Amino acid sequence: MLEENTTEELTRILPAILTVEEAATFLNCSTETIIRLIKRGKLCAYRVKEEYNRWNINRLDMLKYLAENTNI
Repeated sequence: MLEENTTEELTRILPAILTVEEAATFLNCSTETIIRLIKRGKLCAYRVKEEYNRWNINRLDMLKYLAENTNI
C-alpha cells in the first residue's frame, strides 16, 4: 500500500490525465503493457471519443493501480 507522503508526492508529479505513453514512461514499461493492463481490467482508462484507439488514464486510477500493485 502506498504511504500517505508518497501518494501526496505522486499527486503533485502526475498530470490529472495521463496518456498511454505517459503511463508507460511513469511505470517504466511499454505502451503495449499499459494497453494489456487496460484490456484486462487491471488499470481503469477511458477511450478518447474522437480517436478510437486512444486511451486516457485518470491520475486517481493510476494511484489506485499503484497502491494495489506495489509494496511501497
